[in-house]
Amino acid sequence: MLGALHEGAPRAIGPYRVVARLGAGGMGEVYLGADERTPAVRTFVALKTVLPGLAGEAGFRARFRREIETGRAVVGRYTVDVLDGDHEAVRPWLATAYVPGPTLEQAVRDHGPLPEASVARLGRDLVRALRSIHHARILHRDLKPANILLTDAGPKVIDFGIARAFGASRLTGTGMMVGSPGFMSPEHIAGAEHVAAASDVFCLGAVLCYAATGRGPFGEGPLPAVLYRIARADADLTVLPTGLRDLAADCLRLDPSARPDTAELDRRFEAAVAAASAGATPADAAGDPLWPAPLARAIAERVGELAALDARLGPPSVHPRTETGGREPGPHAPGPHAPGPHAPGGQVPGGLHDAATMAAPARDARVRDASRHRRRTRIAAAVATLVVLSGTLVAARLSGLWPGAEQGGGPSNAGPTASGSVPPGAGLPRTVTSLDALGSADRNRSFDASPSQRPAGWKPWTARLPAGPTACAADPATLACRLGDGSLQAVAPSDGRLLWRAPLGKGSTRDATTGPVVAGDVVVSVEDGHVRARAVGDGAIRWDTPFAGKPVGRLLGVDRHVFVNRADRTGVHVDAYDLASGKRRWTEAVSTAPTGGGKEAERYGAKAYGLNHLLVNGERGLTAHDPATGRTVLTAPAATPLGGAGTTKACPDPRISSGQLFCPDPDGKGMHVRVLRDLTQLETFGDIVRVPRTAAPGRVVFGPVHSRTMLVALPADGRVVWVGNSQTDGKPGGTAGTVPRARDGSPAAVGAPVLLGSVSAYADNASLYLRPARPEDGPLKVVPVKGAPGNVSSGQRPPELLSVGDVVLLAYADGTVHSLALPSGGE
Repeated sequence: MLGALHEGAPRAIGPYRVVARLGAGGMGEVYLGADERTPAVRTFVALKTVLPGLAGEAGFRARFRREIETGRAVVGRYTVDVLDGDHEAVRPWLATAYVPGPTLEQAVRDHGPLPEASVARLGRDLVRALRSIHHARILHRDLKPANILLTDAGPKVIDFGIARAFGASRLTGTGMMVGSPGFMSPEHIAGAEHVAAASDVFCLGAVLCYAATGRGPFGEGPLPAVLYRIARADADLTVLPTGLRDLAADCLRLDPSARPDTAELDRRFEAAVAAASAGATPADAAGDPLWPAPLARAIAERVGELAALDARLGPPSVHPRTETGGREPGPHAPGPHAPGPHAPGGQVPGGLHDAATMAAPARDARVRDASRHRRRTRIAAAVATLVVLSGTLVAARLSGLWPGAEQGGGPSNAGPTASGSVPPGAGLPRTVTSLDALGSADRNRSFDASPSQRPAGWKPWTARLPAGPTACAADPATLACRLGDGSLQAVAPSDGRLLWRAPLGKGSTRDATTGPVVAGDVVVSVEDGHVRARAVGDGAIRWDTPFAGKPVGRLLGVDRHVFVNRADRTGVHVDAYDLASGKRRWTEAVSTAPTGGGKEAERYGAKAYGLNHLLVNGERGLTAHDPATGRTVLTAPAATPLGGAGTTKACPDPRISSGQLFCPDPDGKGMHVRVLRDLTQLETFGDIVRVPRTAAPGRVVFGPVHSRTMLVALPADGRVVWVGNSQTDGKPGGTAGTVPRARDGSPAAVGAPVLLGSVSAYADNASLYLRPARPEDGPLKVVPVKGAPGNVSSGQRPPELLSVGDVVLLAYADGTVHSLALPSGGE
């Protein structure tokens, strides 16, 4: 799957380290790149490079630039993000997120047609991908099995190389046919100027036929014969399952106006999913809920291969650009470390892009050569036939800028030789690796529950602290908590033994403290009028910087910096401190209204981090900043709020997921969704939970947003509910679970829900509640926590809940801390 780097291959492209070869085609080569610009966080990208000769062709760079711009405009859960690119480089390149999964074409070829339930879900998710694409006013124009990757969370649509913006001028030659025979619409054949959104729907119908039967609806044979059948919409649907036949037939109607739109298809596929699931056989039920078991295993193997490669590569390190990523000399060429305003870094959202995008499975050289010869022969024969039939040369462009590539054979010299992992934190530079109750820096209340991240030597334990923890942070080596008496205490997450305790300083007040950040070999906190870094092993002070004001909310640590939100008589400010020295690097006033640091002040300040941007909410709305300099990079444009009255730019409680920014509405009943890359509004939906009109807004607590749903806690009702994500217009998704009544008869206090791997979780003062993240995947599991204080009243403070690997940490207000393994494993 991951090929060896040949002699002379680049070692860096743009800001990315090249670690493996994915494939090659007629237009260039594709490499696996590592983004290591955020220390201790390595993410992987697929890097497309262009052959030197092609880069000099007239119009090529314009087409390549359009591919980059087109891809960046599309953001969704079922599309692969285009992250970066440079069409002016000596060898133009394009970076997309990397997905370790096979294409639909490979999956069907290797494992056979998909069962009806899987095809129904595939169709539903592909419809949602098209909605994202069309929302960006883009036509894909080449939706086919080879451009659909399969992951354990659903499909990902890739390759916008021949996508076209609505109304954009054509850059193809006169008479050129754009698309892939067998998965084209009649409008494609008539000419690119006739292609519309309904054309992508037609292609969707052909893709579903292939997924369900292993062949396209227009048969095989000479290209002119296939095109003739497509032009008449003469599809053979006889072997399709009954539940899908009408759907496919409607998608494949000859008249584009007669085809259903994506909104109607979404509703119909939801019904098809429900019907197919109800009729699933026991054999189907024994497999993966989304894909049949053999395909699910193949996907898992690719994920494991990537994880093993990540471990083999060791600690992330920044690599310089090479000639491949450099630009031709000129006055407008940026410096070697100036990727531009849209160049992402740090966390990579959403889906990823696989070698299979470019390459068929590895075969021996003779088979590959024969395949190439047959393909060239078929193309040449088809073109010659078309010349005879029409008298006009029609070049069939089979797969955009990046035709099907053959993958380099042989074992990878960059890949792993074993599946072992590097111990967490081993050899890493001092940087932020902290987790707290809000998750990592994306603030999505999600935790990696991989067993490989479990603290070394862990065993279940219970500790009793001198006061109740109010805010905790952890990594595999340290659990540090701010206690109710103002002190700071650190314990070992492996066994709960006390590491050190820093008492509240003389003259300080308990409410003038906030939660810590665990950052490599130090714990950073605000205490006694100072920002201090203490050694994780013994609490010795490494650096100490005076701090004037009152800390507001939780500290946020990213990219070798720690950010503190500070309130004083002049307003609310964001202060950035260098993690190594404690020096304050920059400060930003985000509110000029005097405040005592109460609930109103908590609306403002540094809130989350993603795509190498620090997100800050202020009086003027949401802004994105360079974390190192504080420079404002983006300002959120006005968004239409719920009900459509007025506009809003604010996002006081953001969550980042899959390249999108989710902003809960202050009334607790709705959600604004923005594109993380540029902060533009994607959509708004409301009334997603039913709560009593008398309920205070604070009684609705939004939890994590993941690939399919989000979790919302309704403490007053004693329950947690699922609601649909933006792709399902915020449709309520049912009750995820309930909590018992407390001793006083009121609903027990329940904490904000989180996501532990693929398991949703929340806790009260007696039990841990677990359920698969997808509503349909299993029942609620209640895990009583031995020694927990018990549910006394709704006025109790619920426990802090976080995890390190598959180890769950629960810190209760009475000072009890429990550490237990996630019963389901979280995977």
